[in-house]
Amino acid sequence: MADIGTLKKVARISKVTGFTRLCYFFNRNRKRIIAYHNVIPDKFFDDSLHLSHSMKESSFKAQIEMMRKRFKVSTDIEDVKSITLTFDDGYLNQYEIASKAMDRYNMKGYFFCVEDLISKGNPILMDMLQYWVSYVEEGAYRLEELNITLELRDEESRKLQWNKISDLLNSGVTQEKVEEEFEKVYSFKAIKGPKEKFLKLRFATIPKSSLKVMKEKGHYIGAHSASHKRLSLMNEEQLKEDIEICKKARENILNTNVFAYPYGSKEDISPTVIELIAKSGFTEAFAYSNGPLKGEFQYNKYFMPRMFLADTSDKDLIDFTLSGAKHFMAFRKLLPKWN
Repeated sequence: MADIGTLKKVARISKVTGFTRLCYFFNRNRKRIIAYHNVIPDKFFDDSLHLSHSMKESSFKAQIEMMRKRFKVSTDIEDVKSITLTFDDGYLNQYEIASKAMDRYNMKGYFFCVEDLISKGNPILMDMLQYWVSYVEEGAYRLEELNITLELRDEESRKLQWNKISDLLNSGVTQEKVEEEFEKVYSFKAIKGPKEKFLKLRFATIPKSSLKVMKEKGHYIGAHSASHKRLSLMNEEQLKEDIEICKKARENILNTNVFAYPYGSKEDISPTVIELIAKSGFTEAFAYSNGPLKGEFQYNKYFMPRMFLADTSDKDLIDFTLSGAKHFMAFRKLLPKWN
């Protein structure tokens, strides 16, 4: 992927040549659904690994300001003329920062929450693993049972070393096993992280009282699995248990039948997952993908595509993405349809 500086230059050329405007026209009947995670106050934001899917507050505000000028912002998934905002996980910053920024324009969105986080206050384990790699003291850490050594120094080395962990997880090593090995060589409790206020925004859950306020304001609170584990790797019994927990949450926490898959690529979802989600009363489900799909796996109401915006307040780059120009340059296709 090109760096942000290069993307800005390409976006500027796209605007000047009229390509961005042309893509807005050709994608005029293509629905945009935007996927966000954490929205962090600028003063707390850094280049840490665990913020790699996060965004500065100033960037988020600039983006929704542009969206409201280009589109109607709506929770109507079927309205191709509107744009829909979605948020995954359920961390406190999504209420304190994101939803309150949206209140200024009376915008509504979907907030998909992990049940273990909302009901038990347990941060997502994957996030805690990235927290460990982000803030553990500099040094070389030998994880004997995983047969790897992590050389952790600056932010760049930590991101590169994370690839070793990611490869292990993709090969079938459990998150719990990685957590156990991390704890052996350096306790999570001994890590000196950033300021407490930031950690609360980043890792604390949205209180149920605040979820109630959000629902009263017109936001939708949806399911994002019980444990935030890859559903495609679960056996059928585990999968049924996870989805059943989400189904029960609709009775007292959630107010929508729309589901968002954790991770959300086609590798993280199987036909069995989709079948059980549908049988459990969920009427649609969001993917975390919008690139072209091959074979029988296609976008539909149980695998709806979402777009992603870079952490930027650059107007040309925001337009470059929202217009579909960036997508076309990457895939030589218009934005995907699914209905």
